[in-house]
Amino acid sequence: MKRAQRRSWGSVGTMALLAGLLLALLPVSSVPGAAQDAAEADATLRVVHASPGAPEVDVLIDGQPLMEGVAYGTASQYAPITPEEHRIQVVPTGQTADAAVVDETIGAEPGRAYLVAVFGLLNDIGGAVYDVDLSEIEPGNARVRLLNLSPDVGELDLLETGGDEWFGNVALGDISDYRDVAPGTYSADLRGEDDRILQTVTDLAFEETRVYDVIVLGQLADDSLDVQSLITSVSPPCAEVLGIEGAGSDACIRIVHAAPDTPPVDVYVNDAQIAQNLEFGTATEYVAVPSGAGRGVRVTPTGAPVEEAIIDWSFDLEAGQAYEMLATGAADNLELNITGTDLRPVAEGQARLRVYHASPNAGAVDIGVEGQEENLFEGVEFRGATDYIILDAGAYPIEVRPGGEDLTVALQSEATLDEGVTYDLIVIGRPDDQTLALLPLLAPVAIQTGEVATPETVEKEGSVAATVVPEAIEDEDASATPGA
Repeated sequence: MKRAQRRSWGSVGTMALLAGLLLALLPVSSVPGAAQDAAEADATLRVVHASPGAPEVDVLIDGQPLMEGVAYGTASQYAPITPEEHRIQVVPTGQTADAAVVDETIGAEPGRAYLVAVFGLLNDIGGAVYDVDLSEIEPGNARVRLLNLSPDVGELDLLETGGDEWFGNVALGDISDYRDVAPGTYSADLRGEDDRILQTVTDLAFEETRVYDVIVLGQLADDSLDVQSLITSVSPPCAEVLGIEGAGSDACIRIVHAAPDTPPVDVYVNDAQIAQNLEFGTATEYVAVPSGAGRGVRVTPTGAPVEEAIIDWSFDLEAGQAYEMLATGAADNLELNITGTDLRPVAEGQARLRVYHASPNAGAVDIGVEGQEENLFEGVEFRGATDYIILDAGAYPIEVRPGGEDLTVALQSEATLDEGVTYDLIVIGRPDDQTLALLPLLAPVAIQTGEVATPETVEKEGSVAATVVPEAIEDEDASATPGA
């Protein structure tokens, strides 16, 4: 197999501006075979125990232990599960599958989250599986629904004290539709049959971009009725994920100079300079900028007045979304391209990867792994961005190959993908002068374990909080040409 170049990501030199963008290098021989295959994002699952008088329970998946010792009135930690059909059984702690009190089959989908509820009195115990809506939430909103797990209250309503009804006629084991609620702390009435107010909750708190499962459990008979909130953070703002200063309503931008033979540039957003003397093959750190429609972006030769911009364009920036803006092409064909960055959590042991083609005369390329016939990405055109894929963390000898049937390799770079990182690999330079290279850009993201996919008790006793992976984000594609 012919190789035009063999270059390590660690040898790119000035092409790795950010200190946090360095990748650990491993010899090719250490690459595990399984690590070379694209994977699917795990699903996540947790269990809430709402059966009064029942002992602690264990959760089995396909006959194997998944969770142990879930007590009444609590929710388990989120646990990652593979995206396929599973048999979920809930048993009294220490007992085998033969003693299951809940026996459900779940078709787990990649990146989805599921809530398994155990409810009913001990002599009539049962359970159900509910999907958690992880689609993006607009900043300034929380997503709320009501789940009735109390065995003796009948149908329930939940309404704002002195105000509108939020949810109505929710029977045992039923769950309402979601509704958006403005962030804040509310007083809410739990209303039973005959319009009787069963309980008033004075401190029902909702934060923006969170999903709340408001759960009613306990009994009227022994005055143990209780209201709890299971909290899932779905769309944390980009500034929060990236650990940079900014408001939840801000967007986050990283600028990449990927135009060979083009001098250093300065970049302005709404006439505020966010990059100075940015050289080819380098990138800025993410910065938070105001979101909104028609945000002006100007690119000038370093030191030139902003009025002399060689690129002058505007983009719509969504609140809380991260973007990469790439200057591509040559001096006589310069463009500014924008694409969204996926900052969603990944499962433990996994990373996220995509490729952006910014080499102006390389033609379409395939991206693969040495020794693997099947490509990770195929037919990537100049100024094209692939979709993100999930990969198991590990060492990868990445190959850039001419698109089509040609088996030659234009570039090979050896690197390690760490868990909990979104990688954007930018193909830059030119093959004809042997400057072709991969510029790796990293964005650390949350892992679906620990504080992210593990519910933790919050201030209100019995409440639990968690973050799990949301639905896929749509990339924003746009470009600007000089003087447009």
